[in-house]
Amino acid sequence: MNRDSFRALEQYQSTAANADKRPTGVERMLGGVAARTPQLPKQNSVNPDVDQVDDYDKVNHERRRELMEELVSQPIDQAVLDDSILLIGPMGAGKSSVGNDLANLTHRRCVSLDSPAVQDGYDLDKLEQDPDYRDFKDKEFYLTARVLSDLDQPSIVDFGAGHSVYEDEVMFDQMKRLISRFKNVVLLMPSADKEVSLRVLNQHLADRLAKSTKQNDNQSVARLALSRLLTARRLRRQGEGAEYKQLAREMHDNEHFVDMPCNEELATQIQYTDGWMPDQIARGILASIEARSVEQM
Repeated sequence: MNRDSFRALEQYQSTAANADKRPTGVERMLGGVAARTPQLPKQNSVNPDVDQVDDYDKVNHERRRELMEELVSQPIDQAVLDDSILLIGPMGAGKSSVGNDLANLTHRRCVSLDSPAVQDGYDLDKLEQDPDYRDFKDKEFYLTARVLSDLDQPSIVDFGAGHSVYEDEVMFDQMKRLISRFKNVVLLMPSADKEVSLRVLNQHLADRLAKSTKQNDNQSVARLALSRLLTARRLRRQGEGAEYKQLAREMHDNEHFVDMPCNEELATQIQYTDGWMPDQIARGILASIEARSVEQM
């Protein structure tokens, strides 16, 4: 997820309503799926007729809905739907580590939506460079729908933090249609208390940043940023340096991901993780899935 675009994410609904309506760009972005509704010409007059504008918006909205419906309605093998495990949750929740342990325990492949190898396979960079490309949430929707639909065997799928969170109601409803077809959707969260979860997640983000920096002064910047940012839930601009700004953006993003109800609505199981090692969490997930299967027999 592009952290620099987070402000666009917060304003998605208002932006989507007023953005330049260009159906061909949407069609290209969604993989060239042919639209089944007619295109209406753009209005050239200074004060176009209100009814005509409304009609255009309705057609464009309907076209986008149909394109999303087609993406989420592709056939998927029943074994994939029953035996795959989807891991969702905010940044720093441990999805990648737990996903790798689940893959080892179940002898299944692990597919990470944040992996450059996975994203390169769907030519997302080309989509971003398209002059008619509209919003990065469309890219996240497209990637998620395509990867899940293309699964040819039961897999562990590690979502990026933004791939399961959509502010646009229609977009979220369509993604929910797709994800609800999968039997095992696990939300990883440190705690049932969201305030506690944010503190733990922010600590994980700061630790990860400190480990990734090679110079001691950069590590000090990361630690200083953490001590400042954890003093309040709402972040303020403090400090300087790229490391601090990166950490601030990630913490700001995570506050949004934790506050949004999307993940709770999608999950079939919530696994609380604070105090547990990734392999323990993975075994706990498998035990819960097994118990649920027994109950449903």
